[in-house]
Amino acid sequence: MQEYSLNGQARSLHHKNDLTFHPGDAGASPGAVSALAAVEALDDRASAPDGGVRLTPSTPRRRKKYMYFCIAGILENEAQNVIRERFLLINQKYDIGVTSVLLPQHISLKITFKTEEVELLKKYFDAFADSLKKIEIQFTHMELIKLTEGNSETGILWYSVMENKELRNIHNRLNGDLSQLLGITNSRFDGNQFMFHSTICYGKKTFDEYKVIHEKEKDSFKEYEAKLLEIGLFACHDDAGSAGTFYTYRLKNLTIG
Repeated sequence: MQEYSLNGQARSLHHKNDLTFHPGDAGASPGAVSALAAVEALDDRASAPDGGVRLTPSTPRRRKKYMYFCIAGILENEAQNVIRERFLLINQKYDIGVTSVLLPQHISLKITFKTEEVELLKKYFDAFADSLKKIEIQFTHMELIKLTEGNSETGILWYSVMENKELRNIHNRLNGDLSQLLGITNSRFDGNQFMFHSTICYGKKTFDEYKVIHEKEKDSFKEYEAKLLEIGLFACHDDAGSAGTFYTYRLKNLTIG
């Protein structure tokens, strides 16, 4: 069992690598180029005849409001339906609330971060998504995680995902790219210790209550194969980036493979 202490930003439940998508890289299409390079190509309009302004992190801008974002792989419809059916049965029995299912069922690839450069992030996200292959994943089991919020202990139940090269490569590239492009500081949950999962439920109950739910329901979450066919960018206008305040801002199909 893992244990975390979460504050505002992480409650909503980067190692810098080579940022170029080389042919044959896990998670990248053959011959794909760096998403950073693609963003630069899209924004390199300083000398354009129309007088467009190049958008780079160093260009002076009017102050914008920070927003919170996270990036996730969206599960195919069949897997969405299977997991949500199990969630419905659990919620009927234990009244765990629906905060965890307000977004499409997904696997986190980059947890919550904040930036004011929304347009730059959007262009990077699109270029990054266009370079990715469809991803096959293997769910393994239901896992119980202890969460400490202030002086109270609650929990999170998630469907653990077996790590593969594609998922690890994508996570590391997001960490490196977003750090370089937007100055995003990696959280302590990011990096080699990052655990891939799809959240089932969290909060509202005490940790002891979650232990009971886990013991009674874990056998219904067995090994299961699924696919990630989309990648999503979730956004939040809330100052704390708190749970239940994110919405699906952008979706891109993974069309390669």
